[in-house]
Amino acid sequence: MASPRKPRAHSVPTWFENGVHSVHSTSDPKRGRLSHTAYKVLGHSQGISLLDIHLLTGRKHQIRVHLAEHKLPIVGDKKYGEKSSAARRLALHAKSLAFDHPHSGEPCFFETRMPHLFSRIGGVNG
Repeated sequence: MASPRKPRAHSVPTWFENGVHSVHSTSDPKRGRLSHTAYKVLGHSQGISLLDIHLLTGRKHQIRVHLAEHKLPIVGDKKYGEKSSAARRLALHAKSLAFDHPHSGEPCFFETRMPHLFSRIGGVNG
């Protein structure tokens, strides 16, 4: 596991295949669309890691699928992670969002504070 003092960057390129009710990765480009996720471990505590995630593509359940397939399931993810998780919610939070407005084309940027529970992991401040 990565040290909280030395964040490591990882990149997860894969092809996404959509099933009826679930999504998974495939190595066959003929069976899916390119999906790419970059992440960095910011800290960890008690077997839980805090990640900084950047989506380079936007596919359904992309973060959840990529992390679960790399043995980093999201806390509370009963679909792609631990089925018997005691977590009350999916521990996934968008600290910031950026996109071009669909009508005007103007750049939009939204930022919020990290939930207190997340910021306590590994002593990372949000």
